[in-house]
Amino acid sequence: MTSRYGEVKGSCRLTSSMANGGGHSAFLAAGLIATAAQVLLLRELVVDVAGDEASIGVGLAAWLLGIAVGAAVARRRESSDAGAGLATLAVLPPLAIVAGRILRPVLFPNAGELPAWG
Repeated sequence: MTSRYGEVKGSCRLTSSMANGGGHSAFLAAGLIATAAQVLLLRELVVDVAGDEASIGVGLAAWLLGIAVGAAVARRRESSDAGAGLATLAVLPPLAIVAGRILRPVLFPNAGELPAWG
């Protein structure tokens, strides 16, 4: 595995602009956006389930499963689809926050109430 321009290094083909540092700023921005989105979504999850540890655990397990599925899908795609991945990263977190706020009154009881068993 060499790191010359245009040669394969690992499973990613380096281009001359990325090797010179031109394409890394987009991925740095994507990492910062992803971290901020994860913090906001985790706060929404904690508020939605009123701090219930079991529900937080189920939510985090679903989150990790989603990461695994996304990594498997991304591995099968062409490397030229990075722009589509960045666009998806920009759209999905705000939609998830809005969906959580819309579904909160439907799925969870009001503050101070316990859900009925049937």
